[in-house]
Amino acid sequence: SYPAMDVDRTAVGSPSRGNVYIVQAGRESENGPYGVYMAKSTDKGVTWKKNIRVDNNPSRNDMFFPAISVDPSSGMIAIIYYSSQNDPTNNQGVDVYLSISRDAGITFKQFRITPETKYINGPEDVSQQDAEGSNIYWGDYTSVAALNGKIFPLFWLPTQSSGHYGSLDLFTALISSQPKPPVELSSKNIDNGSNINLEISWKDPIEDLLGGVLGDFQIEVVRDGNSLGKVNKGILKFVDNNVVSGQQYKYQLRTVLTSNETSVFAELIVNAGGALQPMPPTDVVAKPNANGITLEWINPSKAIDNTSLKDLKRIDVFNGNSKIASFDVASSNAGQKSVNTITSLEKEKFYKLKLKAVGLRNNKETASEFSEEVFSFAGAPKASINENFDGTRVPSFTDGEWGITSEKASTAPNSLNQSPGKDYGKGLNSNIIFAPVTVSESAKTFSFEAVAKVHVSDKFIVSISNDFGKTYKDIIWMTEQTSPDFQVDLAQTKFLYVNRDFSEYMGDTIYIKFTLASNTFREDKGVYIDNLNLDNRILSVDGSNDISGLNVDIVPNPAIDFAKINYILPFNGNVELSVFDGLGNKIADLLSDKQNAGPQSITFNTNNLSSGVYYCRITLNGHTKISPIVISK
Repeated sequence: SYPAMDVDRTAVGSPSRGNVYIVQAGRESENGPYGVYMAKSTDKGVTWKKNIRVDNNPSRNDMFFPAISVDPSSGMIAIIYYSSQNDPTNNQGVDVYLSISRDAGITFKQFRITPETKYINGPEDVSQQDAEGSNIYWGDYTSVAALNGKIFPLFWLPTQSSGHYGSLDLFTALISSQPKPPVELSSKNIDNGSNINLEISWKDPIEDLLGGVLGDFQIEVVRDGNSLGKVNKGILKFVDNNVVSGQQYKYQLRTVLTSNETSVFAELIVNAGGALQPMPPTDVVAKPNANGITLEWINPSKAIDNTSLKDLKRIDVFNGNSKIASFDVASSNAGQKSVNTITSLEKEKFYKLKLKAVGLRNNKETASEFSEEVFSFAGAPKASINENFDGTRVPSFTDGEWGITSEKASTAPNSLNQSPGKDYGKGLNSNIIFAPVTVSESAKTFSFEAVAKVHVSDKFIVSISNDFGKTYKDIIWMTEQTSPDFQVDLAQTKFLYVNRDFSEYMGDTIYIKFTLASNTFREDKGVYIDNLNLDNRILSVDGSNDISGLNVDIVPNPAIDFAKINYILPFNGNVELSVFDGLGNKIADLLSDKQNAGPQSITFNTNNLSSGVYYCRITLNGHTKISPIVISK
């Protein structure tokens, strides 16, 4: 590579003024490693300090075509060059690097300029300069200019990943030694009672964009395009005492050196007095009431920027996206519980309600996002349920196709089915929720009759909520295996009578929900429900504790080190799970606890057992089911 030279032309009196620098790529000795080297003269070329290494290439493979420029404003030396250091094995990749020195060539710091390596690895990537192919040319278009802390390198590179000689262009990149801006900008509202002040805070920069350590500087604060002043290094905050509560301001902060060189602006958007938008209400509960629906909620105490909410005006109530009620709330009640009753709703109907908090500041209203949606029933809870699906219906809410059918009934003519007149379909999750009822001495026995023509990989679930629909607990799971009298022919299948004692919910208002859930590849007739009751009849054991629907799956089976016992409880109850050997000796007690209906699982360690057949015994409310476990070592 040819050499390149520049002279330090800093102002008279500068200690580096007149220094001469020559840069060249090559080797220190014959067959030695490559490098980019600089020679330096401080006496107009009379004597030279040579072999000052500029690059940081650990591979010491090809580097070529350096160019140099000395910034006349500061004496900063900028050298660009091509390097193959990112392709140490094949020595065919090319990147452009920049080395800078701020101490007259004593030390250098290196930067990679190109975002990706370009490869010169084939005859099409170069220009053959003679017939014999002994002179191969690629390109020498490198240069660099430096002025006032800005460096503009110029270099020649392929426009595609491979280095095809027919697809090349000239490139540049602005590289700046300007200071970094302040970071971690934040704001704090200072409430002085009659007015609001804003405190803007930040962290000072410690370097410029090329990693140089900053000396003395100031931070300039600009608001909405107007400079508010400068703050000395280390102060780290500025108080703006001329703001209007509720007004939004754009603050811009930049670093200003004593040389008047500046950084780019860092920006911060601030709402004086905090954000206008409140957080939404929380802990929303909707309770059925003889006059409509009683709502309870916690008013927000914060705005969306986590500042204190001081201008709460009211709470708006929506059914879907339609506003149905508004309740004024004093600002002093922010963070407090509120209770109000909506009396304008049509009774004996279900609603899905959600709330918004509304703030008022400077005569401008701002609404929050919606709260969580809550489910509710307008009107008094029922004292009991007696539903045979033949006459006047108990109010219900469904997100599916639940309706009456005459296809199958325990007491003619009708029963309830999740998809009357057709199969329940694949990938279904269909619910029906009945009007709320209060459990009492005269309404504590829950019962219904059912035919569950539901594949074993699907499920019919009965669940209840005693927290006004916020959460549900499964109490019954049913499939076609649940009924001992189940027949493939629907006409021949008998109804199963199911009942449960709800005494543990005495005094609670509950919702009862039926769910039919199917997988993506099965469908069937589904479940038929008749004679649904919550009353004071005597609890019957007929069919209420049948465990033929207790499904058990043990995997792996045969087992080596462990067996996972998966089981589905058809109803809530006391569960005991033990393992016995082939002689009837109990070898493990795995569980003795009360569990809810639905899927359960427990892992049994078989590592210390010898090969053979063992038996898992599950007891639910005194009824037992036994499944074999094969241990194979």
